[in-house]
Amino acid sequence: MSTQFSSWERLLAKSLSAFPQAKKTLKKVYQQINYRIYKKNYQYGSDYRVEEIQEGKGETFFGYYDKSPESNDGKFILYHYSKYSTKKKPSPLHQIEVRLWNISEGLCVFKRKIRSYNWQQGARLQWLGSTKFIFNDYKSEIGYHAVVVDFSTGSFMEYILSMPVYDCTEEYALSLDFSKLHQLRPDYGYRNHTEAAETLKFNEEGVFRVDLETSKQNCIVNIEDLSKDEFTSASFDVKSVPLQEQKINHIMISPDGSQFVFLHRLYINGRRFDRLFVANQYGDDVRLLADDQMVSHYSWIDNEQLIVYMRVIGQGDCYYIVDVGSGEVFPLRETIQGFGDGHPSVFDQLMVTDTYPNKSRMKELFLYDLEKDKLVRLGEFFESLEFSEETRCDLHPRFSNDGRKVYFDSVHSGTRKLHWINLYG
Repeated sequence: MSTQFSSWERLLAKSLSAFPQAKKTLKKVYQQINYRIYKKNYQYGSDYRVEEIQEGKGETFFGYYDKSPESNDGKFILYHYSKYSTKKKPSPLHQIEVRLWNISEGLCVFKRKIRSYNWQQGARLQWLGSTKFIFNDYKSEIGYHAVVVDFSTGSFMEYILSMPVYDCTEEYALSLDFSKLHQLRPDYGYRNHTEAAETLKFNEEGVFRVDLETSKQNCIVNIEDLSKDEFTSASFDVKSVPLQEQKINHIMISPDGSQFVFLHRLYINGRRFDRLFVANQYGDDVRLLADDQMVSHYSWIDNEQLIVYMRVIGQGDCYYIVDVGSGEVFPLRETIQGFGDGHPSVFDQLMVTDTYPNKSRMKELFLYDLEKDKLVRLGEFFESLEFSEETRCDLHPRFSNDGRKVYFDSVHSGTRKLHWINLYG
């Protein structure tokens, strides 16, 4: 009895994806029925050794799939630590911690409490080199901001940026409106703002560039400009959508830092529409890459190509390679298709991705060779129905910087934990 969803079930889910509220209700009932029928008698299965940080009674996780928790030199692991149950929605009343793990010594060497976070992306914790990292936080007097920690001298020195960050290079960061993000997609936003703090909102809305050396900041892509004639979609009327029903999300900077892509998401009469854009690092040369209603997760292959799970009218929903220079789009081979949407990350010719829970509530982890067209299943991991919607735990797989490990978050043990698999023994 197959635990994979059939083509008609995927078609139904696809048709409902534009109606989030209806889909949420029907999905919950259908998940409960399937789980009773297809439940397995184990929590995870893998031919590889699955490891995790062993520390205290709290829960650990890293966050999104677009960053590696391991330092560039392979000596440290960044992660979030929470004594507050991650089965509950994030709360500004409950702090969690940013922590740093020394791999060779097997212990935590840095702890810092934070107030702004979510379970899907944490505090956008990310490395700025081998001895410097950055994350977001909140203080009532300054609102959302970023904290840079530098331990290159052996001691931990902190300094503050006046804006929260979404993606970074070692020279600059890109930011967006996290309050707006919470209003339209609380999974990825923060919940700290009070009515008094609303006065701290920026005069413009869009993508902001922050120089990490000078802290100089400016809006480089204004969301209002995305409704100009050259960006008008043929499949839906962008100009008719009020700004309160639009948001920018999932900024991802290219490996060389010269350009970035971002998602422009709109809601029209309750239906969701997605558009994928690219721009250079200063917000110039903004170009529309995809607007066939659905764009989900993506990852840079190199400085010119992306892997994107999206819809192309006439070809369907699947993984595509997008050339950001020419705009050319073509699907990956059939070997990797058929598992639905996932979170792809790329190292050289290898791609790691995951699936959402199947009928038995198992999420699968795959390694795919783009050149050899070879697919390897790294494991399957159980997710209880206690974790759902905002508290769900996607695997969000990411490579270590040398490509030898795959890190992922999982709740197969009953609590959220950061795990990894060594691909080479």
